[in-house]
Amino acid sequence: MESPCGSGARRLDVLAFMPDERTQRLLVAQRQQEFSAAVVAHQPRIAEVRVQMHNLRDREGYAVRYGVTAVPTWVFLRDGQELGRIVCEPRGSFAEEIGRILAASTQEQDRENS
Repeated sequence: MESPCGSGARRLDVLAFMPDERTQRLLVAQRQQEFSAAVVAHQPRIAEVRVQMHNLRDREGYAVRYGVTAVPTWVFLRDGQELGRIVCEPRGSFAEEIGRILAASTQEQDRENS
């Protein structure tokens, strides 16, 4: 989805699958600052971020659709295509892992716009 000003900036969708609402609240509170910092580092190419939280008890079919086998799982999508995912605890820091996914996304976007 192009931004209205035609800059090529796009929306990033993040699907966050959690085991329950309590865990969801705790993890979002813990990860919010790291997540925001990683996204800001990749602006203006990312015009908007939409995070959808999913409780596995209520959305099991949705988790199956996205191949979620463990929680928490964060699935990053652009234009419906998966850019990457973080399952349980990332290899490095959460911010580094998001940065890696977003960097790959913006590099691909640069190639498309060339």
